[in-house]
Amino acid sequence: MCEQIEEFITEHPDTNLVIIDTLQKIREHSGESNLYATDYKNIGLLKALADKYRIAVVVVQHLRKQLDSDPHNMMTGSTELLGAADGSYVQGLPDPAE
Repeated sequence: MCEQIEEFITEHPDTNLVIIDTLQKIREHSGESNLYATDYKNIGLLKALADKYRIAVVVVQHLRKQLDSDPHNMMTGSTELLGAADGSYVQGLPDPAE
């Protein structure tokens, strides 16, 4: 998953931000049925890449349609999308009154 990003960084050493839209497009599927472990591995690889090159990696992930009082519970995928990351931000929540 990270080889293409590393190649780009090597060719463009002034890179300081990588945006992945969306995670699903680069997600590695190990054939393992444990989404939790797979998500933790994938985000962990991106975090290690960010740490190695001292860059920011922003990963776009969609929200599910079912509302929740905690917007982080609305992320599609497993909870480990947040567990391996340094931080998260949720934008554009629908108004529950609508």
